[in-house]
Amino acid sequence: MKAVVITLLGAVCLSACTAKTDRGDTLAAGSASGMAVGATSSAMATPAPVQLSDANVVEKLSSGDSAEIALGKLVQTKATDAGVRQFGTLLVTDHGANAKQVASLAKKDSLTPQPPPSDTSAAEHQHVLDRFKAMAKGKDFDTAFVNHAVEDHQKEISDLQSAQGSLQNAELKALVEKTLPVMQKHLDRAKALQAKLSGTKS
Repeated sequence: MKAVVITLLGAVCLSACTAKTDRGDTLAAGSASGMAVGATSSAMATPAPVQLSDANVVEKLSSGDSAEIALGKLVQTKATDAGVRQFGTLLVTDHGANAKQVASLAKKDSLTPQPPPSDTSAAEHQHVLDRFKAMAKGKDFDTAFVNHAVEDHQKEISDLQSAQGSLQNAELKALVEKTLPVMQKHLDRAKALQAKLSGTKS
């Protein structure tokens, strides 16, 4: 009788231990699976950088020039600081000259401007222009514009530098190389004005 009881208890214990082990293995597998899914989701969350074609770069240069010319003209009439007004004139002059070169090259080499996929630059340019049109004259306008000029030129320079290596058209590549120092000059001027308006040394 004792032997039967012991045998039954052993069987119950063995069954419970097996169930516990199976449950633990299942939980561990589920956890590992969850980690794998999480890792995959994390990897997919980082989009690959957009590769700009020659037509994309022509569009970027053209739309950027147009936006800077429009903004520069507005600054000429609304800025109260003389240095900021002069900067507006510089933008109109330099981007006006660059716009002519871009248009000439695009026509000569049949490079039809084409925005990159999901590009929102046109809407963003219009939003910025509308924002500054709505602002009153004064130091706040000058400061907001100069801060925008610094951020905008930093981004444009970075985008063009990234696109340089993949350009196929030799003349377009040369134009970008010629444009970058001009944009750097604008960035340096904007930073100097930013420091002046904030009362700090550049």
